[in-house]
Amino acid sequence: MFERKSLFDLRTSALDVNIAAHLEKLRRTQDVRSRLDPMQDFELWFWMSMIGGTHAINAALHHVGATDPGEYFCTQSVDVYLEQGDAPGTWKHSLRYGCDIVHVGMPKVQAKLPCELEDACDAMMVLEHLRDPCIRGDHTITPADIAAVDRAYVTCLRLTQQVLEPTAT
Repeated sequence: MFERKSLFDLRTSALDVNIAAHLEKLRRTQDVRSRLDPMQDFELWFWMSMIGGTHAINAALHHVGATDPGEYFCTQSVDVYLEQGDAPGTWKHSLRYGCDIVHVGMPKVQAKLPCELEDACDAMMVLEHLRDPCIRGDHTITPADIAAVDRAYVTCLRLTQQVLEPTAT
């Protein structure tokens, strides 16, 4: 089973600030997700699973050097990021490549990934495939859908933990 303490309490250096930020966001989404009823609050529960898993993947991608962990924040447009502007408290758009992903496969990561990270991305693809019918469409949510999302999410977290902290397995 997923060991929350180990993943969330990773010790990070100053160079790993972005990894730590992703893990903190994962912790917060995990906390919200755990308070939701998967059937009654499916949409929120699903998005907490999607966002949390994506933060875990981004942290692992940065950890293995597959993406740039700089202070850039992805937008919903591929390769368009926000970064600090010239004046304090301001932001500007920039085109960047090889930074955070928005969703698995968006943008496509060009680097060769460890098997565990590839498998974590495959697990997140379950959520990607369920998103449109379950969230944007009119699919009636079933216990099987909930089980598939939960299984994929837990698998993603377990595998990214193995990448981030290989001795924890």
